[in-house]
Amino acid sequence: MKVYGFNVVVISISLFILSSCCTKEFQICEGLDTVKRISFINFDKSELDSVYLVSYALNSNFQTKIDSIRIDSIIPTATINSFEGVLKNEIDGSNDYVLFVKDLNMGYQVSQFTIDYKTCRQCGEKSYKYKFISSVKINNAIHRNLGIPPQLIIQK
Repeated sequence: MKVYGFNVVVISISLFILSSCCTKEFQICEGLDTVKRISFINFDKSELDSVYLVSYALNSNFQTKIDSIRIDSIIPTATINSFEGVLKNEIDGSNDYVLFVKDLNMGYQVSQFTIDYKTCRQCGEKSYKYKFISSVKINNAIHRNLGIPPQLIIQK
């Protein structure tokens, strides 16, 4: 009888733990489907005094302008001639974008965000997934492995 009672207790505790781990409040699957940082490689600091992010309507061939913001926070990194810009607002695949470096009169077209899903937590038969950016197109070249958290890499 003692073994039976012990088994019931063990099964009851296991079911309680399993059911509590599967409640919604414990399912934190942080998405990685937005970009907040931009790396600028092989630029001089003086060239990055005026950098703008211009958003365009998705699939408008960069013709229907929506908004533009200046990227104010551009800081040096540990690598020579490498800087990181921090965006005020995250960007995602809901628009197309142009990063415009005014001092060089150069624009970098950013479009075609590909969003995929990965499992972040398995709870019994149920799996919880998060979204992540698997690729993005910058000036007609597909870029993958954007890092965690994802960032755009702009090379001069």
